[in-house]
Amino acid sequence: MEYYTGIDLHKKFVQMTTLDRDGNVAKRRRVRNDPELIAHYFVELPGVHRAVFESCVGWYWVRDLLESLSISVVMAHPMAVKAIAYAKVKTDAVDSATLAMLLRADLIPEAHMISRQRRALRDVVRRRHRLVEQRTRQLNAAQGILQAVNCTSVEELEPVDRVNYECLTSTTRVLNEQICAIEKLVALTLRDDPDYLLVQTIPGIGPVHAAEILLETDSITRFASEDNYFSYARVVPGSNNSGDRVAHRTSRQGNGHLRRVFGDAAVHAVNQHPDFARLHARELRRKPEPIAWAIVAKQIARGVHHVLSNHEPYRGLKGAGLSKPKACQTMIMRKLKAGDAM
Repeated sequence: MEYYTGIDLHKKFVQMTTLDRDGNVAKRRRVRNDPELIAHYFVELPGVHRAVFESCVGWYWVRDLLESLSISVVMAHPMAVKAIAYAKVKTDAVDSATLAMLLRADLIPEAHMISRQRRALRDVVRRRHRLVEQRTRQLNAAQGILQAVNCTSVEELEPVDRVNYECLTSTTRVLNEQICAIEKLVALTLRDDPDYLLVQTIPGIGPVHAAEILLETDSITRFASEDNYFSYARVVPGSNNSGDRVAHRTSRQGNGHLRRVFGDAAVHAVNQHPDFARLHARELRRKPEPIAWAIVAKQIARGVHHVLSNHEPYRGLKGAGLSKPKACQTMIMRKLKAGDAM
């Protein structure tokens, strides 16, 4: 017997509804987030199981548990599920039943589940970015204290202001230590990954950005084309066409982390590499500044897609080669050749 189970995951419990091959409700239960109870739920129904849950915070352990039970599991995209199945009455039981019905009909819009080997490292890299943002806020606040009283040094501050300033700077030192620890961990973990090195052959991309791109992309093979990758990375606008009217719209769908990384990489590439500086200047003469920057970011994303798909170093805009090699290019190529030799 084949069964289809929809799982509505919450912080303290899960609501599960299981349908048989004919669409009849074989079982429905709400249980605590206890692996033994959830495993027992499936053991009580001998057969081949498929399960689905919506993408949400804290899904790692559910996926691992179901895979350990040899249950085929998919993760549904929440926005796409809402577009397919809208219910006037919304409860946990209804949600789990809807997921089960869509799974049985093979209509689940799947969301990507990052590989188990990379998800912890991806999360710690995301944590680094949040720490950097916090550090920036602390530094700005410290400078704001000096500006507020028109001082240029800490010694000129009043005792109360000095305590406030020292609190901010001490927090900044702690954040610096945490950021450095994460960067060392990431570099040590990815140092032998050829894709990590290949991505760094692209102008504007250094070790930190390379790690973010690699971990947020996970596997380039899951994108059918570079256009799909552009859309996922949010380096192209959405469309809002109707009849003869053609318009673009801002969309929050996709990976915001990749959008930020490619935006940052575009600035570095334009400032440091003549090929991208010329590209940006040319587009700036014809288009508004935000669009010119977006075009540069898209070219960098195109380079990432090509490098990861073909497993070869970056060959410049339109494959014309780089007029000025990156400073670290020789070292990267030496590491890649050493890796091939091993």
